[in-house]
Amino acid sequence: MVIAARAADLETDVARLQHDLISEITASEEARADASELRKDLGEKESLVESLEKELIALKKVKAEGAVKVRDLERKIGVLETKERNKRIRFEEEMRDRVDEKEKEINGFKQKLVELEKLEEALRESEEKVAALESSILQLREEAKEVERVILLLNEKAVETVENIDRGVNGIHDEGKGLKLQWPVVAAGSDVCACTYALLILWRWIHSISNEP
Repeated sequence: MVIAARAADLETDVARLQHDLISEITASEEARADASELRKDLGEKESLVESLEKELIALKKVKAEGAVKVRDLERKIGVLETKERNKRIRFEEEMRDRVDEKEKEINGFKQKLVELEKLEEALRESEEKVAALESSILQLREEAKEVERVILLLNEKAVETVENIDRGVNGIHDEGKGLKLQWPVVAAGSDVCACTYALLILWRWIHSISNEP
């Protein structure tokens, strides 16, 4: 009885152990399957990590090259800015010099314009004086003609007077000599009158010229 019970217990233990063994074997197989899957995933992850590391290295290289390019561009930009600033300063100086030169030219032109206006004023005054002189000359010519006419008239009257005297005293030798001697005196007197009249006209003309502005 005891033996049978012990045998039953042993069978129960064996069955339990077999069940546990089967469970362990199943769990082990599942663990191996999981491990295989994990190894597969790990391989993929390692490949991905390697790929990412390569990309990271490439990115670092690109970044380094970009930094070099940026520094080179910054240097070039600095050089260009310096050149442009120098060009602007030089251009401003040239423009300032040109403006100063043009202002000097304008001032020179203004001075010349003032001088030209003064010259035109002097020329206008000179033209007015010339016109006045021409008018005076014309007047003097007219008066000279009048003097010539008066002289001619006086000469004619003197000749006529002398001829009348000669006819009146013709035949009287002594008296005739005396009367004939009066002809130069009469002619000289007429010339003196004419010269006096001419000098009077000349004095009036000089006086009118000296009173002009």
